Amino acid sequence: MELQFIDQSLSRIGRSDRRIIRSHVMRGKNTGKQRRSTKKQRNFAELNSILCAPRFGYAIPRQVLWSDLCATSFPQELDSQSMGLMHRWFFEISDALFPPQFCTKFDIVKSIWVNCILADEAYFHTTLAISASYVDFFQRKPAISPKNLHHISKAYALVNIKLSGPFPVSDSAIAAVARY
Repeated sequence: MELQFIDQSLSRIGRSDRRIIRSHVMRGKNTGKQRRSTKKQRNFAELNSILCAPRFGYAIPRQVLWSDLCATSFPQELDSQSMGLMHRWFFEISDALFPPQFCTKFDIVKSIWVNCILADEAYFHTTLAISASYVDFFQRKPAISPKNLHHISKAYALVNIKLSGPFPVSDSAIAAVARY
């Protein structure tokens, strides 16, 4: 190995000399280490900027045209916004809760919880409140929507009636309380 001496005079160290010093100092520290790719970090930054980008203009809500839910009779008649919440709960949010790449395909429409939603009005409103909360969270809304507050208050009132009634430990009462 050839020895190189750097003469430090009153003038500053030159660019080429500084490079030689740096490479000599880092020679032992960089052995066996691999460089991390910045490509993944850049892709993550691009994705993050797309997802978190401020949206301008008006958002047009997606219209639910036809699904298995349109033929279903719920404990209370649903307006279009509540039907959209129920549709999102059954088809979009269930995929987020049970991702197909990690879980076996979970058909939430055929699950036992649908019977609770159809049979019990408190459980029904609890499901709508949770669905509205998920939608607000995904859309990064800073405040609770009035629709969400309506369903939460309705669910609390119905659960309170259920728990103060003659059968406070019924399956439907426990399911509605456990849902929260």
